[in-house]
Amino acid sequence: MKTADKPTQATGKCVSQLWHLDHSTPGCIAAAGILVRWAASADTELTPHGAETGINWQGDFEKYIAYLQNGLDKRKASVLKIFREWDEIFFPDTDCSLVATEGGKDHAEKHVRNVMDLLNADEEEVPEGAE
Repeated sequence: MKTADKPTQATGKCVSQLWHLDHSTPGCIAAAGILVRWAASADTELTPHGAETGINWQGDFEKYIAYLQNGLDKRKASVLKIFREWDEIFFPDTDCSLVATEGGKDHAEKHVRNVMDLLNADEEEVPEGAE
């Protein structure tokens, strides 16, 4: 990380550790959805209403949270699956998921092994300085 043209050393802590997060929440999933949509939009600033697109970002965020919370409250399979997927990827060792994960830690470890195997199979290397 750079601050005022001076490099600083990374702390080795990720946001989940700094903020003591141990499971996915409706807010984090809704925020991620909004950020992905905004990044692909013509809006250059994330404001409650998009200046270029007219998208009601704040309203959509609140609708996403309501959808996710309602799905949790009513135990809707599609919403429970969203939380399972997020927790298995981002919090594989959690005991605090809002839903039970399928396969738990063993499933997440298998997923990570598969991803690492794919990475190791990638033989293309970019020469230093060519990024």
